[in-house]
Amino acid sequence: VTVTVVDLNAVPEKYDVHPVIADQFATYLALVPISTTLAASILSVIVAGDWYSFGLILFGALVSGSSCIIIGSAKLQLRRPEPAPTSPPGDGILGADSSNIIVLLGPEHATNIVTKGGFHLHFNGEPRYNMIGICALFLTIQFLAQLLIIPVGTLFGQLMFLASLAASWLYTAFLSSIDRESLQRAIVNAQVLRDPPKLKYSLGTRTMGAVFALLVLRDSFEGKPDAPDTSTALRRLLDELLPNDTPDWTLWKDIVVRSMVERTSIPSDMSAASSHQGTTNLLSTLLSDARDAVNLFESSQEERCVAFDLHERATYTYTRVLSRQSAVYSDQDKPLVTA
Repeated sequence: VTVTVVDLNAVPEKYDVHPVIADQFATYLALVPISTTLAASILSVIVAGDWYSFGLILFGALVSGSSCIIIGSAKLQLRRPEPAPTSPPGDGILGADSSNIIVLLGPEHATNIVTKGGFHLHFNGEPRYNMIGICALFLTIQFLAQLLIIPVGTLFGQLMFLASLAASWLYTAFLSSIDRESLQRAIVNAQVLRDPPKLKYSLGTRTMGAVFALLVLRDSFEGKPDAPDTSTALRRLLDELLPNDTPDWTLWKDIVVRSMVERTSIPSDMSAASSHQGTTNLLSTLLSDARDAVNLFESSQEERCVAFDLHERATYTYTRVLSRQSAVYSDQDKPLVTA
């Protein structure tokens, strides 16, 4: 199980609301269907003297190109809810699955970009969209003209029309294959969040990961005026990460939350659970996992401060591998500490 801690404290309150797509590969690739269409229209006249096919292929290129320019002129805008001036930090868990827990640290305006932000397209002439309506009209005329007039042309002209159609279709299929979610994440990460520093910890069990995530967020629950008390907030979060509710698990959660709130060490023996008649080896194992997670958190405090205080726009990845027998810290597979 990995715990990824993302620090968003350096994200400016005012950001570029109109991010741009830096990758221009798709734009340059559009030269292929454009050149194929122009070549097909010219060859229709030179080889077969087919002016019908020439006119319709060229008309289709002009209509489709103009429509792409008008639709492509829309501005991409990133919207987010504006937080209240006195809103507390937006620290919390972004997501948790069977193998990864993502923790966000930062002010409300920064975390809102990730959790509540969304992309919107703004066209010229809103809200009437007259230009888009004109494009739709000409595209309909193009479709009817090609449907009725292309059969009148020569066989070679019809083949040239199909060749231009195939080139356009392949380019459209390429655009449709682009992973839009990955593209949006790359835009937000690079242009809005400014590549925030990330610390990644790999732990032996999910129990260790849950305890480590709670330790990272423990200070965030303290001092919030409208939030429940720290113990209640930590217990709710622990129940979400580990929904087990058997007697051993319930007792273990009580011990862990109490230790976090009181900032005391996790008990190393079973004295804290002596009143629990159903105590098994499971509780002892869970307490051992919690102690290992606390030890990792305490030893990583200085590293987190150093990485998060750096002002360079880079991604910092630290990997901690922790098992019940040993703790190994490595940066690019270079062992630094072994216990």
